[in-house]
Amino acid sequence: MKTNMKLLFRGLSLLLGLMLMAPAAFAQQSVTGTVADTNGEPLIGVTVQVVGATTGAVTNIDGKYMINAPEDGEIRFSYTGMKTLVEAVSGRSNIDITMDRCVCCVFIFVCCAYMCVCCAYMCVCCAYMYICTYTYTHT
Repeated sequence: MKTNMKLLFRGLSLLLGLMLMAPAAFAQQSVTGTVADTNGEPLIGVTVQVVGATTGAVTNIDGKYMINAPEDGEIRFSYTGMKTLVEAVSGRSNIDITMDRCVCCVFIFVCCAYMCVCCAYMCVCCAYMYICTYTYTHT
């Protein structure tokens, strides 16, 4: 009987210790900020995502965002035509970001004898490609 009580006490002590440490292991905090380009203009629609999680947000018309992230986590900022950035939270509650243009983005516009127009937009660092074709007949 005495041995069973010791095992029960140890088990309960271990469970209580784990319960007290769990919030620290999964501590989330609200992170806010603004995303702008190099001219200081706010960027609308920037994807803001916690690295390694499915948590995400998008910047509003003022370039502002709010996301819940771990205090020791990282946040990825991505936007078409801009270099993707990863910023460490490091316990901060406000992270303002300035995004640079991606110099490897290419826009191609081709006109073939007034009959068809093809255009393609490709960004290697963002892994993004958009292709469109229009038919135009000259009258």
